[in-house]
Amino acid sequence: MEYSGYRQYIASASGAIMEMASSAATSVQTAASATYQNVTDSFQSHCASVAEKLMNYKYQDRSLLDTSPLFPDTLQPIYILGEKWSAKHDLEELKQIVQSRIWFTYRKDFPPIGSSECKSDQGWGCMLRCGQMLLASCLMDIHLSRSWRWTSESWDQPQYRNILKKFQDKKSAPYSIHQISLMGESVEKKPVGTWFGPNTVLQVLRKLTRMDPCNDLVIHVAMDNTLIVSEAKRASLIAGENGEEAKWRPLLLCVTLRLGLTEINPVYINGLKTCLSLPQTQGLLGGRPNHALYILGFVENEAIYLDPHVTQPYVELETWEGVSVLFRENEGQIIRNRAQRNERMSQDEEEVENDERQDDEGRSEGDEEGEPAPHKVARTSDSPRFRRTDSTGADLEIVESESLPQDEEISEQMNPETELGQQVEDDLEKQVELVEREDMTFHASRPGRISIDLLDPSLSLAFLCKTEEDFDNLCIALQDKLMSVEKTPLFEMVLERPAHMIFPQSPCDISVQPDESTGSDYEQIERKYDSEEEFEII
Repeated sequence: MEYSGYRQYIASASGAIMEMASSAATSVQTAASATYQNVTDSFQSHCASVAEKLMNYKYQDRSLLDTSPLFPDTLQPIYILGEKWSAKHDLEELKQIVQSRIWFTYRKDFPPIGSSECKSDQGWGCMLRCGQMLLASCLMDIHLSRSWRWTSESWDQPQYRNILKKFQDKKSAPYSIHQISLMGESVEKKPVGTWFGPNTVLQVLRKLTRMDPCNDLVIHVAMDNTLIVSEAKRASLIAGENGEEAKWRPLLLCVTLRLGLTEINPVYINGLKTCLSLPQTQGLLGGRPNHALYILGFVENEAIYLDPHVTQPYVELETWEGVSVLFRENEGQIIRNRAQRNERMSQDEEEVENDERQDDEGRSEGDEEGEPAPHKVARTSDSPRFRRTDSTGADLEIVESESLPQDEEISEQMNPETELGQQVEDDLEKQVELVEREDMTFHASRPGRISIDLLDPSLSLAFLCKTEEDFDNLCIALQDKLMSVEKTPLFEMVLERPAHMIFPQSPCDISVQPDESTGSDYEQIERKYDSEEEFEII
């Protein structure tokens, strides 16, 4: 009996010990897992922070550090969006033309894109931004004209502001990075944050223009290196009502091309120059391998481009409206304040120059007479000012800074009937200056240049035909200057679709609501060439 009781005791103790050990092991495992998870999250967060800093450094705007000439010193003409210019005589005008084009770049800290939580397109949105630049260029030519030039006050022009708002980085804007990304996810099954090729971004923009209630223009994408004239015309004509003639909508005609395997075949370079010199051209979407660019024109054998690979902060364009209203109400006051400030600065500079001149004269006279030259003291804002009592400057009256009228007093004396207080005026002026700086981020200070033979062979030509006459003239020019001249034209141009090509659904019948079938109307074509090679950022 005693032995049996001892065995039960041992068994009971062993079970308690095992249970304690198991509980301890579970506790240790839980603690270890929690610690590991915390370390992993911290490490991942640190890596993400380091990666973001590296990307921000990589995509800084370094244009101000570039001291190279804007354009080469050459007798050859420069073509920008089909217009011919001289590198010798038109440099200032060329700078204004490039700066007047809207420049879209990477942005950060904008509202998240859908469920992806992406708040920046840094590293993946270059071709999307190039597509935005192309479309914005067309809208500028339609609503502002080709001769329009950007200035620091352009932000106050409603038409210009409305164009920018169409591309604002928020889902409500019709051509925002949000809409393009989400439509690409529906059209091409590309998740948000992946790279687009030229054809993909054009097909997405074609869909989005159909959904835009403003109906500013229509996009037609010519596939398989073939432009079918009748289909392009049919896409742009709107049937008239009550027997009226069909109306023409501005047409953005895009021709997607594949001009080689890994590099552009040299036989196509002259044809590219020909297309970029036509008056209807809107440049091309392309770039060098793994680096999308918006090509504006060319000089000699170099392409001139705008580069989206600069990361800038998100800009809230809605605030411009309120500032614009206040600016218009008080524009005269702000202009007078700036003029007064500039005049005072000029007077101060002139006074300093006169002081230095008088000091130099006094020093010279002192040297001649053997007397020590007067000691010149640098004047600060707290230093006394000197007021001359005669034109010779022999007698100087010392006037303490406190006794002189300050900026606020001068402004009050000059504007005794102003409705806003001085502080409110100053705040408004600061807001105007902030908006001007924000507007500057949409305009490049200088273009880039790249050898044409270094461009990626996957690209897309773009032409804007605001009228049917423009389209007819474009077809004539392509026939006379490209098809009839080049032994190997960039693409074919036919009046009707050849029998050997499968007839797609009419682009006018596409659904404007993105769903699982979005994009099927052009995916039914069995393509001869693939012009959708990705532009990835390494």
